[in-house]
Amino acid sequence: IKYAIAWALWVLMGTLVYANINFDGNYALGFYYSISIGYSIGWGVFRDKSTPCKVFSIIYILIGATFVTRWISFLIERSVSESDSIREKYRVRQHIRSTSKLTGILLDIYIYLVVNYSRLFMIYVWCVYVFFGTTWSCAVIRWPFIDGLYYAVSSMSTAGAWGVPHDSPDYVFAVTGLFTAFGAPIMGIALGDVASLILESRLREPEYSENTVLDVSENEAKLIKVLRKEDSSSGITQNEYILLCLLREERISIDEMKSICEEFAEL
Repeated sequence: IKYAIAWALWVLMGTLVYANINFDGNYALGFYYSISIGYSIGWGVFRDKSTPCKVFSIIYILIGATFVTRWISFLIERSVSESDSIREKYRVRQHIRSTSKLTGILLDIYIYLVVNYSRLFMIYVWCVYVFFGTTWSCAVIRWPFIDGLYYAVSSMSTAGAWGVPHDSPDYVFAVTGLFTAFGAPIMGIALGDVASLILESRLREPEYSENTVLDVSENEAKLIKVLRKEDSSSGITQNEYILLCLLREERISIDEMKSICEEFAEL
């Protein structure tokens, strides 16, 4: 929440400064320009008029760059978090396969929708957002469809290749600023989710073993084999898993674990 508050204060600061220095108190244009500069979009419709404003823009852009860096870090952390949940998704798939009455391709589709719901939802939101930007610009600015789509996608991607006409009403600039302020992060998340779905589609379920399902790492599985004193490829037993849990909680040591297994072998 602190980053959201900092972002709001940053945009408010830019809006107030640009409105009063560049646009004679026009806050709609000030907001539009603060997003154009701060998000590194550069629609190119307006420019700074004075040296003090140019100095402020330099500082404002640098502050914006820190937000962009934090945003990239968030996307990376989100991607790592999603990767860590692959094991849980495998469990969900197995549970659905064992309980659902669906079969064949319908079952596969249902599992895909359930497992990837959060990602698919953000992609859906992005598509709706692009549709809104396209239809709104076509209806209000009277652009053809391809120009409206070009405006929506280039604005959300911060390419800034197609800004609104400079003689547009103030509300058009205000709506464009709002559209891009929230649309850019939505597009970043959605495209990141698309990439993650593509990468995960290359992972095959047979790569997951019983050890994975039981939250047992590869090294722990190797330890179990050493304790058994045999090269067994079967999954671990319930008792072995209990010993691993005790080992993780540091209630027993590896030596004690070996001693327990040796005592059991002598029974």
